[in-house]
Amino acid sequence: MEWELGLSAWIIQDGNYGDFARGDRVEAAVEFWFDDRLELAEPSAPSAHHVDGSTYEVVGRVVLVEADVWVIDIGICVFSEHKPPPGLAVGDVVAGRAYVGVDPFFYFERLSKRSSMPPLIYTWQVLAIARQTAPFVSDGPRLLVRDSSKLGWEAVEQTEAWSDDGGRADYVLRCELVPESPRRTREA
Repeated sequence: MEWELGLSAWIIQDGNYGDFARGDRVEAAVEFWFDDRLELAEPSAPSAHHVDGSTYEVVGRVVLVEADVWVIDIGICVFSEHKPPPGLAVGDVVAGRAYVGVDPFFYFERLSKRSSMPPLIYTWQVLAIARQTAPFVSDGPRLLVRDSSKLGWEAVEQTEAWSDDGGRADYVLRCELVPESPRRTREA
């Protein structure tokens, strides 16, 4: 199974991962967040259909709901360390457009220590890396966003988190899921 996982330069700069290169073997949990179109769905098999970058149309079965985190199965189990939607319960099925990306540290540093959390660290083989090429534009006095009219990706052999885009790069890692059971801790 191949997945396109988002990765912001700050995640590497934070020191929890080194720069990534094509061919690397990576251990990481996957976080998600939905855009505004999350809805309850009829029971069906979990699925994730790639849209663009690290965005997917997903159908996920809820496997954990706590006050500050929830986990869904979309073919792999992914987490969101945000307050879940009101009334959401284990077993519900949700659907919508979601971002999926490399866990910055939320799972492996904190959430994995909760006995209620399932093991979420998967092993991945990095097949390709793309870097966002759209320039930043001002979206207010202190906010920069990507110019949505110029979004695009370029293939790179490795991330350069400290220098790409002045240290503000956004990447997508095209990864193959290694057929191993997920774990609570990283081995490396």
